[in-house]
Amino acid sequence: MKRLLSALVCLLLLAGVSWGEEFKADLLAKDAPEHTVWLSSLNITTMTAGWGRPHVDKSIDGNPIKLDKKVYARGVGTHALSNITIDLKGVVTRFQAMVGIDDEVNDQGSATFTVFADGRSLLETPILKGGDKPFFIDLDLTGVRTLRLHLGDANGNISCDHGDWAGALLWLDAEAKVTPEVITPPAPPALSTAEPIINSQYSTSLRINGPDITGVTPGRPLQFYLPTAGTAPLVFTANKLPAGLLLDPATGIISGTLTTAGEYPVTFTVTSAGERATRTITFVAGANKVGLTPPMGWNAGNVLGRRTDAAKVKEYA
Repeated sequence: MKRLLSALVCLLLLAGVSWGEEFKADLLAKDAPEHTVWLSSLNITTMTAGWGRPHVDKSIDGNPIKLDKKVYARGVGTHALSNITIDLKGVVTRFQAMVGIDDEVNDQGSATFTVFADGRSLLETPILKGGDKPFFIDLDLTGVRTLRLHLGDANGNISCDHGDWAGALLWLDAEAKVTPEVITPPAPPALSTAEPIINSQYSTSLRINGPDITGVTPGRPLQFYLPTAGTAPLVFTANKLPAGLLLDPATGIISGTLTTAGEYPVTFTVTSAGERATRTITFVAGANKVGLTPPMGWNAGNVLGRRTDAAKVKEYA
């Protein structure tokens, strides 16, 4: 039996046939081999990119796709973070592509390329940086229904992550009657149309908030708003307010200039509808005293996404 197999292999080699010959393709070519389609021949309008818009047969900057000084006639140029999801229609048997950071950014940028099959990661490349040799992807997709191609940033920074799916090619079953189709995956729940809740808890109880100390530079103008919660109208008073500073009793804004370095504890009182609250805040005047306490609180701009407008920004403030 071993002699028979050896003889068969010798005959195939003499005939010029090698294993995997049916999957050989010139990814630099303009025309696709029989029973294949270029990724760039599909409708990629739903493909996402972290900057710019993905381009068919061009880099993200609109230049010819170029990896390691080689120009690829076909492919998709995009930018991290990027995704495209393809319904394989049950007819795709293989996926091939040369991937890397486009030469247009020289030695800048870094990214990883991941191929997901039916939600499962089939392959993730090493981190590819600008100027690195491209990575050849060749995957068997027999039985796979959905393919997702993901371009990820490698270091938390997407700057110059110009990634190419160069010569990306889908091999079809020889009897295929349909072609693969790019689909739009369902939007994650976080991107629902419901408006985000900016502040779900609010108390009308009268109180003075803010830090116990605040830094001041002597000789520089000061404007400090006494942060207060309560029902308007509010009336503000101060005990031992240092010379050079004034308190607006209606707004709670302290303004003016302190000329001498030192520590100035001030007791503030606010009244509203029979309620009364007090708080002592120390003004510390001196060189390099501004920012004695870290700012507290955090607003996520991305929670609004493209729904950001002036009214929402004011509401946050």
